[in-house]
Amino acid sequence: MKKITVSDWLSLGLAGILDFLIDIKDPFGLISNYYYQTYSYIPSRFQKSNISHAVWRAIKNKRLKKKKRKDGISFSITFLEKERIKKKFPLLMVKNNQWDGIFRMVIYDIDEERKRVRDYLRRVLKRFGFGMFQKSVWISPHNFLKEVKELIEETNLTGKVIYLETKNFYVNNIKQLAEVLWPIKKLNCEYSRLYQQLLQYPLIKFRDRVKVLKELRKKIVTIYFQDPFLPQDFLPEDWKRNAVVRLIKKHKIFS
Repeated sequence: MKKITVSDWLSLGLAGILDFLIDIKDPFGLISNYYYQTYSYIPSRFQKSNISHAVWRAIKNKRLKKKKRKDGISFSITFLEKERIKKKFPLLMVKNNQWDGIFRMVIYDIDEERKRVRDYLRRVLKRFGFGMFQKSVWISPHNFLKEVKELIEETNLTGKVIYLETKNFYVNNIKQLAEVLWPIKKLNCEYSRLYQQLLQYPLIKFRDRVKVLKELRKKIVTIYFQDPFLPQDFLPEDWKRNAVVRLIKKHKIFS
């Protein structure tokens, strides 16, 4: 799982990008609370004094905005910070977008001498939610044209990589194709197990809840950040993520 820093938690939470969080009024409490309740301790970098420094640095660097309100102070992310988060967690920024019916394809022919660059290209394509159809052919429903163009220029792969967008893409069964390109079955099994655990959570004895809550939070975060966030058209009928998110909010797992 990608490392999540103090700045990441602040920005993802304040921007409302993590849909399993109900509301974030106190970004300091969010981070220290999360680490304490998940790991039973707070790493020094996530203690309130250090988080406070991180916030003020972010404000100084124009990544966060502070606004005075009647009930205290609120924070929001700037366009600059939104771009940083989009670069690090691109799929979280597009997960609620309606699919436009367009398939995106990246095709490349990169010599073995540039294997390191080729491997880097593959890693970034995965981060953008592309699934590997063949070793040199990757497919995605997500629109990352700008980012892929920048990636091609950054890696000096102009002429070696082709990016295509088309609606003329015949697939007999999109859901079956999705199961080949992405770990849909595995993720849905994990979501389903998590769903059953969340259904049982209110019935757990009070003395056991702290331990169970820690385990639940770890599983939620781990699974969530592995999700390719495909459009509904690509997902099985019994896809459990939305049901899991509803139960997380209902039981206030991250409150």
